[in-house]
Amino acid sequence: MRFASALVLCRANLCRSPLGAALLQRRLPAMEIQSAGLSAVREGEAAPAEVQALAREAGLELSAHRARVATPEMIANHDLVLVMSASQRQAVSELAPFATGKTLLFAHWLDGIDIPDPYRKSLDAHRQVFVMLSDAADAWHRRLAP
Repeated sequence: MRFASALVLCRANLCRSPLGAALLQRRLPAMEIQSAGLSAVREGEAAPAEVQALAREAGLELSAHRARVATPEMIANHDLVLVMSASQRQAVSELAPFATGKTLLFAHWLDGIDIPDPYRKSLDAHRQVFVMLSDAADAWHRRLAP
């Protein structure tokens, strides 16, 4: 099956989902890739400096990114929804029950591991999460690239 779009979700749309979306977009340029969060606590906030620095090191640009909250309509408008943890998959099924079948873990092809939230943690923690996101994006690319 071909997917035209994917929505990458995490808790606040500050660290994991913007990076994951940017990594996927680089690997799958024909797809529309967006990101959002499942919590409104940081809506409108920029990605933390550590996240922006890691993105720049990888040749990605997140300076214009602003956190936003996922809505049922946003979820409905995407073919695939990728989340960072099993608990977030459950949250999506509660927010948008119709999306349960198209919601998978971002690390689905990496034994379905949860990708931990590095927010307000060390730069090393951010780097570890970046590697996990990059590996997962590579795995999605292998399965979705034409």
